Amino acid sequence: ERHALLSSPSSWRAILLASILVGAVAASIVAAATQSLPLIAALELNAVSLLLVAAGTALWVLLGAALAEEILFRAYLQPRLALLARSETMAIAVGALIFALVHVPGLYLRADQADLMQNGAPSLLACVGYAVAVLSPPGVLFGMLWARTRSLFLVVVIHALIDLPPNMAEFAGLIG
Repeated sequence: ERHALLSSPSSWRAILLASILVGAVAASIVAAATQSLPLIAALELNAVSLLLVAAGTALWVLLGAALAEEILFRAYLQPRLALLARSETMAIAVGALIFALVHVPGLYLRADQADLMQNGAPSLLACVGYAVAVLSPPGVLFGMLWARTRSLFLVVVIHALIDLPPNMAEFAGLIG
């Protein structure tokens, strides 16, 4: 069923604007709360190179994480959880928790994530705590936006923008 919000070109403009605004605010919070800005500054890129790295990183995270995760968690899992629990709110909460927990192996196994945990290599318990505390809130945001709009575009773009700052230095290292 097509959602009413997607029924006209003006609604697509509204979704695009909302995606960019909410994503930019969330990305700014992520950049300020993590070591992203010092890592990006350490690259010492000129304005054009910084713009190219940002665009490349955005495409990389959009296709590599945001699209796949939002299809899985919002378009597939959340509606099924809502049916099972008979509650969209419960589906959002459980979906956000699962979303956070599936990131634990990556946090635990990636050596560069140790900086996020402070004090050296993270323990499994620290990774679980970090994932729940830091990744569940965006999962709730994505779930609420999905429940309200059923716009995969909206949640994918916001997800990609949130993932942009923490991944720019790594992307620059891959290409450069």
